[in-house]
Amino acid sequence: MMVAESGPTDAALVAKALLGDDSGFEELVNRYSDMLLRTAWRYTGNREDAEDAVAETFVRAYSRLNEIRGAASIGPWLRTLTVNLCLDGYRKNRYRGRRIEDYAHEVPTVSSDPDPAESAEDSEALAELQKALRQLSPRQRAAFVLFEVQGLDIREVAREMGCSEGTVKAQLHRARARLRDLLGRYLAPGEGVSA
Repeated sequence: MMVAESGPTDAALVAKALLGDDSGFEELVNRYSDMLLRTAWRYTGNREDAEDAVAETFVRAYSRLNEIRGAASIGPWLRTLTVNLCLDGYRKNRYRGRRIEDYAHEVPTVSSDPDPAESAEDSEALAELQKALRQLSPRQRAAFVLFEVQGLDIREVAREMGCSEGTVKAQLHRARARLRDLLGRYLAPGEGVSA
């Protein structure tokens, strides 16, 4: 999902920033912050780390404005930068070991009057899902989240991850197989794993 532009184009805002008018870059930050925060949150698992990743995205973007001069829309470039920063964070173990309780309250509930037994089961299932997602490799988790959660198609996922479509398909296959192994007791017979 791309951000609908209103007002000046991304290219015009980049040009404005390159001429020394920081209001152009501020408008880009306002335009893309929410989308990037949602993307980063899916990787980091909590708001604080997601905000750090987005802030780092904008710091790097500002220092590389010349590279994006003339781009019609910088949304995909910013999202790719955010995903890569999050993957780097996983490689450096920056986000590992986060507690599910830190962000589980953000998951919407299905029923306004849940049965306590069902709530306990749902809570346990959510905890197991988050635990299982953390056990995937960073590339498997990236492919799974971008495809199954964010709803990108294979081509878009490949572009975001900087790899071939075949690699994305392989990572998705491995992620689903691993999740099936880890979450088998929560799945109905013959049920697949998708978000």
